[in-house]
Amino acid sequence: MREGSGARRWLLLGMGLGLVVVAAAAVVVFVVLDGEDGKPVPAAAPKSQTPPPGPTGDPGDLPPPEGDVARQTLDYLAGAGAPALTMHRAATGLGASPTADQCDQVGTALDQDAPHDQLVEVIQGVFDPALQELLGAEQASLGVTITACLQGQQPTDEVLPLSEAAQLVQRRLDQLEAAR
Repeated sequence: MREGSGARRWLLLGMGLGLVVVAAAAVVVFVVLDGEDGKPVPAAAPKSQTPPPGPTGDPGDLPPPEGDVARQTLDYLAGAGAPALTMHRAATGLGASPTADQCDQVGTALDQDAPHDQLVEVIQGVFDPALQELLGAEQASLGVTITACLQGQQPTDEVLPLSEAAQLVQRRLDQLEAAR
């Protein structure tokens, strides 16, 4: 075998898995943010179409956390789950129109403090199902945003815009803190 072919194989595998994660996260976010009638918003809805409002008229209305889930989730995020909060802070800090330098700095910092493979496992360990799905969507959106930014392009509309994903994660974190 040629030298470097193993690295190339891992790169291709990582890219393939990344696309699967992005697609799955987008579908999950639309299912979490279902409409008043309880039917999921289709993942193929045009970008101009917003999810139908929840019971309070807010598309980001999430179900209240159940039982000890709030405490368990927040305890986890304060310990082994801390890389998820590192990622969330990075997503929140990028803003709507990041520069290539900002994206490069955030990407480098995340590679050191919250690498992708570690984040996947950390997010899977989140006790609150709604936050788990929202963090997955935020991770996918952050990856797409950073990649597009570094290539001088706009993020695709196949994922939830990063600012929206970050707002939804923060809203859920606030709900968990209030329920603690």
